[in-house]
Amino acid sequence: EAIEKGAMPGCRVLAVHRGRVVHDGSYGTTDGTTPVNAAAVYDLASITKVAASSLCLMALEEDGLLSRNDKLSDHLPDLRGTELGDRRLEDVLAHRSGLKAWIPFYLEAMENPEAFVNEPDASHSTQVADNLYILDSYRDTMLAEIKRAPIDPVGTHRYSDLGYYELLRIVEGLSGQQLDEFVTGRFYTPMGLERIGFNPLKWAEFEEIAPTEVDQVFREQTVHGHVHDPGAAMLGGVAGHAGLFSDAYDL
Repeated sequence: EAIEKGAMPGCRVLAVHRGRVVHDGSYGTTDGTTPVNAAAVYDLASITKVAASSLCLMALEEDGLLSRNDKLSDHLPDLRGTELGDRRLEDVLAHRSGLKAWIPFYLEAMENPEAFVNEPDASHSTQVADNLYILDSYRDTMLAEIKRAPIDPVGTHRYSDLGYYELLRIVEGLSGQQLDEFVTGRFYTPMGLERIGFNPLKWAEFEEIAPTEVDQVFREQTVHGHVHDPGAAMLGGVAGHAGLFSDAYDL
């Protein structure tokens, strides 16, 4: 019904119960032309939080490098003395840290004539989309905005992406690797998974990847092979809250 009404061009449905596949279907197309099949790779959006970030934090806790009861400032010294720094990892993970839901970082960036270029250079090597690169230092601008954003008391339940920008920094600081490298080496490769990861243009065929939107505001192009979420895109496609892609089997 959704395909017939144009809500989506197609979809991939895989249902597993107690280790047994009970439904496996491919429907419609990824882009109006290419049929969906078992190899179709999709942007997993916020599933990144569970299928990448949370796994990494669990591994680091198993290794004795952190505790879910730790404050953010225990691992991020620049947050010491701030309300944000006093928030505990478990509260961020449970979306009860009082953080805002999100910040449209791209709107402010679009007002900065030096923020974006069409060809990479020494200071713009972070790719946001096809032929679009952002100032590498803009990551610091985003973190500063999160740091000064209003924050509600602990226990205020609100689904938020913002804490995962900080969890990303913790994972990378403790592991000594980027999030994508750590989760792939620790989980995906040992599990024999080759069709899940960040920045899918590096490991999947372009035609296999489902485009996600015609972005008419920020990137002014069809987003295809790059992460849909603008904040994650501004980090180069590797973020704690979004950026993971996969086919159905590997997920």
